[in-house]
Amino acid sequence: MEVLQLELVPAEDRIWVAMRPGVLTEEQTTAWLDVLVTRAVRSHALRCGVPTVEEWAARWLSGEDRTARAAAAAAWAAAEATWAEAAAWAARAARAAEATWAAWAAEAAEAAAAAAERERQVRDLLGILESDGDTR
Repeated sequence: MEVLQLELVPAEDRIWVAMRPGVLTEEQTTAWLDVLVTRAVRSHALRCGVPTVEEWAARWLSGEDRTARAAAAAAWAAAEATWAEAAAWAARAARAAEATWAAWAAEAAEAAAAAAERERQVRDLLGILESDGDTR
């Protein structure tokens, strides 16, 4: 209790002390973890946008299913959703890059065509000047 009340000591250090073997009883540890997990589930899982995780969170909070197996399945669902989201972002980035490259390529082709046309114009003019200087 004294260590936990030392506000000048960083919280993570006070928690480290509290978690040392023999400091808390098993019942105290279980009650504390229940409070922590309940807060985390309410804050992060209950309305996370992943239906499987949200369903698990509701079951966990109601006490219907607090098994490690259900929690692991929810964690996998969250990871898969994260991977799917990352893949979608990567696909959007690839499309944007492809569009950017296509625009640059079109711009380069247009510039090359314009440069080639200018070269033809120069050759045309040179041809005229070399033939007789008559511009009629």
